[in-house]
Amino acid sequence: MSNAMVQRHDFVVEMVDAQTRQPFKEHPGRNGYDSYVEVEPGVEYFLKLKSYYKKLIITTFEVDGKDLGYRNSFSPGNLGKDKIKGLWKYENNTSSHTALKVDKMVFVPNNTSSTVKDTKVGEINVYIYEKILMGGYYYLNDHSINWEGQSGVQNGDGIGKKMVKSSVGNASNFKSGNGRRSNCRKGQLLGTIKLKYCSTVGLIAAGVLPKAPQWEWIKMIKPSVINDKKLDLKPILIDHSLRSPDGEVIEEKKIEMFDLTSMLDDDDDDERPNVPILMNTQ
Repeated sequence: MSNAMVQRHDFVVEMVDAQTRQPFKEHPGRNGYDSYVEVEPGVEYFLKLKSYYKKLIITTFEVDGKDLGYRNSFSPGNLGKDKIKGLWKYENNTSSHTALKVDKMVFVPNNTSSTVKDTKVGEINVYIYEKILMGGYYYLNDHSINWEGQSGVQNGDGIGKKMVKSSVGNASNFKSGNGRRSNCRKGQLLGTIKLKYCSTVGLIAAGVLPKAPQWEWIKMIKPSVINDKKLDLKPILIDHSLRSPDGEVIEEKKIEMFDLTSMLDDDDDDERPNVPILMNTQ
């Protein structure tokens, strides 16, 4: 595992904790190209960006299929300089970026069209364009945050597909200025950087992370069942023989095994083993 830094096309994208600015853990996808960030519901984050392009560029951002509603410029004079980005607001000559928040959500189908995909994994896209200067300047008008996350998605335990997506957080980053911007437009698309994110359990279910030993797996997906209730399970006694390489019986004993299959809820079909979960207590 490494820190969640994706660098392609001379550009770096990191998903960082809103408070500490430390990047979350990143894992390579099974295709060797996608990158997955390991985050848990309730965490707030910013995007930390760096450009190594020796030309003027413009970037735009999408989170879970929805544009964040603004663009950002990078110049060759600031190679490798960190920029912290989130949900942008401009008011009284001050730019502020509000963090995004990772939420455990349930996709609830409705009669309207939605960009929500049937997936447990959230997705961030950064689009990199050549910046074309058109001459002259203008001054920013006030700009409010108009990004609300996915439509057709709600927090909680409603009926539908469970997933991890982003919503609006609370942490903010402020910067003052005169609001003057150069007249410009987007040129050629130079590249796209995609960053996927999900909880540990979701990454295991997606095959990005290996499954933990069964007891740890049960505690991870059903902590309330394991921690808050007394287990009333009777062991299954299984005969076990320890043999030498030539087949001679060295030791015989009975091992207690516990069937934990009942610990899984009926709505966890995608995570349910096909055979009983037998745990050895010896």
